[in-house]
Amino acid sequence: MNIAGTAALVVLFRRRMSGFELGETSRSFGLVTIASLALAAVGWGIWRVLDAELGHSLAAQIFALGAGLVLGYAAFFGMCRLLGVRELETMLRLRRALA
Repeated sequence: MNIAGTAALVVLFRRRMSGFELGETSRSFGLVTIASLALAAVGWGIWRVLDAELGHSLAAQIFALGAGLVLGYAAFFGMCRLLGVRELETMLRLRRALA
């Protein structure tokens, strides 16, 4: 259902915006998908190792989950930079301009 809604929005958006390039959008989607796979692999891997090593106490679970999230997101942003995701570069330029 969500895919159909997204497809419908893309069609409507292309009709209203003359400069909307589906090829570039698809490229960005693919690159972000690859970066997301890196996030999932790193996050799950870190959590799995720490979960096995630290045990199942609440503090250990919070630490393992937090470490997985932090390192997973680091992998995501690193992959986005490595792959040259334009939207990330735009976001970083805007952040520098506002600082």
